[in-house]
Amino acid sequence: MFFHKKKDNLFQENTQNFSFPDPNLRPWYFWTFFMVHFFFAFLIQWENLLGYLSYTFDHVREGILVALRIPFFQGEILLVSIILAAFASLLPSNKWGKSLFFLYLLASLVFLLFDQIMFKLFFTHMNFSFSDDPMGLTSIYLLLGSTLAEMDFITYINLFLLIFLLYYFSSHEEQILQWTQKISHKKRLIPILLFLLFIYLPLNLYCSHFENYLLPRHPLTFLAESYLKNQKPLQAPKFKKVEDLYSLRHGEIRWNPAKEEAIYHQGLAIQKRKRKPNIIFIVIESVGSLQIMPRGKLSSKRTPHLSQLARHGIFFPEIYTVFPGTIRSHIPMMTGGRLVTWTSVYEDCNYPYIGPNLISLLKKSGYRTALFSAQILGHEGMDRFYKNFPYDKIFDYIDAPKDFQNKYTIHSWGGMEGPVMDLALQWVKKEAKKKLPFFLHFFTVSNHHPYGVPDGYKSPFPTNTNKGRYYAGLHYIDSVIGKTVEKLKKWGLLENTLLLITGDHGQAFGERHPKNYTHKHFLYEENIKTFWMIFDFKILQKGPFYSERIGFVGDFLPTINFLLGGSSLDVPGTNLFTPKPKKRIIYFHKSAIPEKWGLRDGGWKFIIEATQKHPELYYLPNDPKEQRNLAKDHPQWIQEYYNLCANWIAKGSPEYRKYLKGFQQYGKDLRPEDLIFPGPKDISIGYYPTQKDMENFAHFKALNEVHPLQKIGIFGRWQPYHNRQFFKYDVESPKGKHYWFDMIMERGWAITWYPLDLPRPLEKGKWKVRIWKDGKVLLEKDFWVSPQAPLLLPVKRQ
Repeated sequence: MFFHKKKDNLFQENTQNFSFPDPNLRPWYFWTFFMVHFFFAFLIQWENLLGYLSYTFDHVREGILVALRIPFFQGEILLVSIILAAFASLLPSNKWGKSLFFLYLLASLVFLLFDQIMFKLFFTHMNFSFSDDPMGLTSIYLLLGSTLAEMDFITYINLFLLIFLLYYFSSHEEQILQWTQKISHKKRLIPILLFLLFIYLPLNLYCSHFENYLLPRHPLTFLAESYLKNQKPLQAPKFKKVEDLYSLRHGEIRWNPAKEEAIYHQGLAIQKRKRKPNIIFIVIESVGSLQIMPRGKLSSKRTPHLSQLARHGIFFPEIYTVFPGTIRSHIPMMTGGRLVTWTSVYEDCNYPYIGPNLISLLKKSGYRTALFSAQILGHEGMDRFYKNFPYDKIFDYIDAPKDFQNKYTIHSWGGMEGPVMDLALQWVKKEAKKKLPFFLHFFTVSNHHPYGVPDGYKSPFPTNTNKGRYYAGLHYIDSVIGKTVEKLKKWGLLENTLLLITGDHGQAFGERHPKNYTHKHFLYEENIKTFWMIFDFKILQKGPFYSERIGFVGDFLPTINFLLGGSSLDVPGTNLFTPKPKKRIIYFHKSAIPEKWGLRDGGWKFIIEATQKHPELYYLPNDPKEQRNLAKDHPQWIQEYYNLCANWIAKGSPEYRKYLKGFQQYGKDLRPEDLIFPGPKDISIGYYPTQKDMENFAHFKALNEVHPLQKIGIFGRWQPYHNRQFFKYDVESPKGKHYWFDMIMERGWAITWYPLDLPRPLEKGKWKVRIWKDGKVLLEKDFWVSPQAPLLLPVKRQ
């Protein structure tokens, strides 16, 4: 009792010198924020090293050296913690200030935790290249599913620790406040700390110089750097118009003529069937040539069933996709090579494509057609693209009954291929009775991140890593294909069925290039090189036949047309069975920041940022893993290749739009020069017939002449910015009255719609629209208001 009484008296003596409960909380804000944030960032740094990076080291010694250096490269984390704590100390010393403080602290810790999940997946901190979604409309549900799938034991421990720290510092406020009050009065401590920091920072810079894994970086400064790095003024490149984009420039293509001649004759044999074959065309999500044929051949470990079927197959392992993403790869597969480059897929996918396409070709040939997708098609307008084709039946996993989804969903991007294929085969069995050839289009999803297999499925790959789950998913899809072949054989349909298999793009796990994970951030072979397999279980008996031809996904349509005996098609792609094909350049691009373009010129592979930065040039016959950049050895080639890529990008979208039913051409097509600098490129005045059209950027009606009572808005086409921008629209009436409207432009946006709230009836005469930024007019356009113009009212559209 005496001891406790004495302790209580001592506590009272120590607390007489300040007034509580309304003291100056600012030292408490500073030290609490600094200690919690720095400790949490330091802990995550260790966890990233031990939990996620340890298996990437070539030797144990390398990991030990990195661990020993960790205490000596905390400079950036230390400085950021101090700066953030200084901002916290500016909050008021009252109840509202404390609430804001804890929200501020919580936000900083959650940001560190989320960055750790990104680091686990990409081995880099969060930055502004993680999304290539040009409209910012990517489903939150889908992305949240991928993020939650990456939460592991370390994440849950950190969540618990985060809650504990917040609880501890809030419940021990008085004790911490006493300590911070004492610290703040010891003014001699400040120069000592500054002196120690002065000594520490050079050591920090020296130790940080050796780190290749971004451990010394604070996630917030890394994010800010990615935000600002592309803001420097660029010199306008000079482009030359190029008519012939596809003839080889400096490369050569070598293949075995005897082998290609034999493959050609196999194709002729398929073409000469007495009956039109049934066709099953499977597109495997996120699987490329290097993943399914790691050494140019099928892997019996990864795909045992396909390996057993190989003697019935012709294989094209040198096929390129045009874009390391799903919808922009699917479009040229369907159209024979016409594609979306600089325009928005969200806008363009609203319109039916009426040029030569796979489904129209098959329908004209008497086929019954169906699309069954285990993948949810809603991402990036893919559902609208495919549902505009005249399939006889479409199954989109998102439209499946809820009980079906509850039972068979594999992750947030779709469902198990097995049950969906069972539904597809029910359709096949039913259609086979009609004595008409059938075409089944089937899309997989297990190999999409976060990767997955059904519970209880056994594969030779571990499921405790992303790479293991990825190949387990491929193994599962292979088993579904094997079961499909068995059922077709049982039903007597196999010998008259062609089985076609491809992947939309590849997938990377940092094996060839340390920062290359998933698929959309780079244009290396593991990202954009895909494949095509053709199985004929009657004609092809002495395979496998492996072709050395270099092609792209636009070649699928003319090749299928050849196998069906069709006449030539007006498409960019070529028949892969042509005995003497024209040797050509293959192009590709990506829109994730930084935007990059590339081409394959024979043996040469070229990649460059759209802003003409960081050119890469590889000679693939000698350097298949793209490790030796030869760009400095061929400066003239770099400029020539860059000019070719810019011309290809500029021509792609206008050529595709020529074949969109109901699309009204408005504004101007972009030139190569317009594709470099961010900013407004064209504006049009008009309206959307319905609210749904406006939400989908569909069926915009441009108006050169406007009725005084017409509701109008401004449609803008932009080269996307890398961060949020602010603009003003200035609408000037014929009498000189100005109406000003503020407009926020989010990063990545390529098109915008701004409805104008103008007093009606509009004044007759010539109006002007200007876009202002930083006191400058960036773009200007006129439109006329006349009572003779038709009054166009919203319409009801089913």
